Amino acid sequence: MEKRHCIKKDCINSFFIPPSREKKYCSHKCYSDDRIGKKRPEHGDKIRGSKNGRWLGGRIIDKDGYVLIISPDHPNKNAFGYVREHRLVVEKKIGRYLKRNEIVHHIDGNKQNNDISNLKYMSKSEHDSLSMHERWAKKVK
Repeated sequence: MEKRHCIKKDCINSFFIPPSREKKYCSHKCYSDDRIGKKRPEHGDKIRGSKNGRWLGGRIIDKDGYVLIISPDHPNKNAFGYVREHRLVVEKKIGRYLKRNEIVHHIDGNKQNNDISNLKYMSKSEHDSLSMHERWAKKVK
């Protein structure tokens, strides 16, 4: 056993501990009192953003194949703070947020090709009509 002194500034207590242990305080009370006003250490899954070891740069692919970009201040973000990249690209071009009933169509059908020349925004009814014509054209071939 090794004799150690409590590291809390105003504590004069000593305690015995095996050399392999790293205990620094004589009691839970001293530990708690010493932690008041100190920032909690960042660890585990509480670390968000670029400090997290699993951070992917704020760009992910969702289950439907669309590229999502982290945008926590966007009014149309999902529950995790992400917005589909193709919507952000069109919003930047037109200078305003898209309305919920406005659709961004990928001209070449590739959901990950978010070049502005490949994107066209339209109303939901226009998109439904376009999709119907595209499906009909495939059946005719």
